[in-house]
Amino acid sequence: MIMIKVLSILLQAFVLFSCNQNSNDNNFIKKRMSEIDIFIAKYSDTDFSEFKNSFIAIRQKDRNEVIYLVQRPENNLPVYFVTYDLQKKNITDINRSMLEKNGVEDYYTDEDIVNLVNLFRKYDFALLQVDNDNNVFINPFEINSPAILLRLNSETNEKTIKKGYVYTHYKNNWYVRK
Repeated sequence: MIMIKVLSILLQAFVLFSCNQNSNDNNFIKKRMSEIDIFIAKYSDTDFSEFKNSFIAIRQKDRNEVIYLVQRPENNLPVYFVTYDLQKKNITDINRSMLEKNGVEDYYTDEDIVNLVNLFRKYDFALLQVDNDNNVFINPFEINSPAILLRLNSETNEKTIKKGYVYTHYKNNWYVRK
């Protein structure tokens, strides 16, 4: 009899915690969708063409420095690791080790990299990529995560877009990663 009561109490606790977790998940989703709506309203008409055929993302960030990944995504070229000193407000290192390891010549000049990083720093994104068709891939929230938003250069009737990841239509020419 005691065993049945204990199991009953455990089952009730499980159900309560499960409902609470679902409520927390729903609140998180609602908050995230609200953040996405605010983001889209702010950047819907922004011209990102200066980043055409470029990928830049925050790899690591602390109080003193940010390490960026900079890449030309065509042909899956290796990345540059770029260290930006937050106190000095400038780039302190451009690491080409991945290029050297793969036997790839520099495809960006130091000036190109400095310009890309400085342009990117104007936005508070974790990741930005613009392809050759001026489609924009963005992750405004999470470092070390793929793009969660896709803004197509032109509107389409497609409900689902596959560009590396699967994106579903959200509104206008904006898509959200599944």
